Amino acid sequence: MNREPVLIAALSGRALAASASRAGYRPVVVDCFGDADLATAPGDSCCLPAGVRAGFRRSPLIDALDNLQSRCTTPARGLILGTGFEDQPNLIARLADRYPILGSDADTIAAVKDPAVFFPLLKTLGIGYPETQLNPPNDASHWLRKRTGGSGGLHIRPCSAEGKARKHHYFQARVDGQAVSVLAVVGKGGTAFALSKQWCAPARRTPFRYGGAVSNIVIHPDHEGEILEAALAITEAAGLVGLASIDFIISSDEILCLEVNPRPGATLEVHDDEHGALFEAHLIACAGGDPADFLQNNWASHSAKAAAILYADQGPVTIEIDSWPDWVSDRPKPGTISALGQPLASVHAEAQTAEEAEQLCKARLAGLEKMLYDSKKGKE
Repeated sequence: MNREPVLIAALSGRALAASASRAGYRPVVVDCFGDADLATAPGDSCCLPAGVRAGFRRSPLIDALDNLQSRCTTPARGLILGTGFEDQPNLIARLADRYPILGSDADTIAAVKDPAVFFPLLKTLGIGYPETQLNPPNDASHWLRKRTGGSGGLHIRPCSAEGKARKHHYFQARVDGQAVSVLAVVGKGGTAFALSKQWCAPARRTPFRYGGAVSNIVIHPDHEGEILEAALAITEAAGLVGLASIDFIISSDEILCLEVNPRPGATLEVHDDEHGALFEAHLIACAGGDPADFLQNNWASHSAKAAAILYADQGPVTIEIDSWPDWVSDRPKPGTISALGQPLASVHAEAQTAEEAEQLCKARLAGLEKMLYDSKKGKE
């Protein structure tokens, strides 16, 4: 293994770091959790405070990346940005002045996250989407308010009856149906796709909070064909590069596009293999190669995988355990204090079918929640 260093910055960088490590690279990571299972060597990661909405502050992030790079004996291949940058194109542009960005550039990210640009693009392409507008609807029922550049579902709220225009927000009609996410690896030579199902973990103030996802889903062939055709049109028209995801909803009578996340996302883990093929494919795509050809010859197929996030919904909790089941990742260090509603850890499951993997994953979520809160009670 060449262990070439690759810089990673994300609100949570553990999954990207794990994929990089499996692919034979040396992940050098800045994130805001610093979990115990972050796949880096000592000194190759920095835990930097950041807000889910505000993201990283420019100067501390640049200082942290520069410091980590200075410890590498060879220059890093470049910088991969995960969650936390979708609404900060100016920061991305500043980072690009210092490091090669391995992924979509600042202008591309700004365009696909701007509702005034993205939804007209969909209309031009003939791709359906829920009714969307920048001003609040006259009748707020069955409408949602979304924050421009938001991710993870935390920014989505039901539109209130007295809704009014808000800076950096837009309004979208609510559509019920099956949520399907398309993971894309986009290169000049070709593009690869994989489908997953997503679900929410609703809380009182965040009814659309991201819950989890499962791979190897089975949907109607006509729906799959329409989704993949739309995804290809979007990736080409938007000029995306490398790993990205496009979210759709299959309603009773149509397929609608909800958004694009122009960076590696949460479904990386349910599609990646034990050799980090998706990470390697991302680098190939960013170098102008054909990730589809690489994955066709190198990606190891597997049964259905599910991954979900456990949140501290029973109240604040101090982590008192240091021995975790092997199906848990994003493991907080002992003594970590998690506030109400904050992510505690991630749970994984694998089974022959998507339904079985999802059921097992959710059962493990309940088991881990009991373990953590029973541990808390035992200390009281």
